[in-house]
Amino acid sequence: MTVLGGGTMGRGIALTVARGSHLVRLVDKDPSQLAAAQQWVGEYLRGSVERGKLDAAEADRIVERLTWSADPADASDSELVIEALPESLSLKRQVLSAIQHGADHPVTIHTNTSTLAISDIAEGLPAPELCIGTHYCNPAPIMPLVEVALGDATEQATVDSTLHFLTSIGKTPVVLKDRPGLITNYLVVAFENDAVRALETGLATAAEIDRVTLESMRFPIGPFRLLDIVGLDVHVAVSQSLREQLDDEQYTVPQTIHDMVARGDLGVKTGRGFYDYPVEAKA
Repeated sequence: MTVLGGGTMGRGIALTVARGSHLVRLVDKDPSQLAAAQQWVGEYLRGSVERGKLDAAEADRIVERLTWSADPADASDSELVIEALPESLSLKRQVLSAIQHGADHPVTIHTNTSTLAISDIAEGLPAPELCIGTHYCNPAPIMPLVEVALGDATEQATVDSTLHFLTSIGKTPVVLKDRPGLITNYLVVAFENDAVRALETGLATAAEIDRVTLESMRFPIGPFRLLDIVGLDVHVAVSQSLREQLDDEQYTVPQTIHDMVARGDLGVKTGRGFYDYPVEAKA
């Protein structure tokens, strides 16, 4: 199978699939992004071994299940393609249509979109009945939940095979209606924006707001730490897409986040966001 996109979600999904004993090819047309994804996978596995979460022999087997390609056309060889491209409807349609057209066999499409309607992505594909949404929660190798969304044309056989596959890689699938943001982003993105607005008013520091959500609301992670892990640039893209589709002010991105993105302070991946991250912590 193939995972399209070597960014945060794509590389995490590819690792998750390989860890689930499947052979997987990660495709990204940007060689630097591909190299970064390969490095990240190596660092993640080494860290797992050092912490005693994984034995070294199994880490080696996981690496052997992963291959890398900078040619999107290679995805047409696969029967299953997991798409983790940027949140652009035109881009997703163009790439996925080319893959199904270029294959001499049926290609099932799992799209990791978190804001776009599955029916819109499937529209115009040669086989829209084989398109389904599988939104992995970040970080993909750790979070068990996957939101599954059906498009208008999605066939039951596609649903059944998708649920079987997700279970095989240790995930917990939940089938939802096809709507922008599904449940996770519909709730979390608005919450994160509100947390930043509270920060902007001087109500409390980022660390204090995180502490309240941890100790009072019993969240496993605070909104500012989560924003740093996801990436502030990713948050902007997701929030703006929901703002446009839902016409809801709570998805308007606070100016503080725009300013941080302009400075290049994107969170863990750049070493600085609402918190600072040493090189060893980034890995």
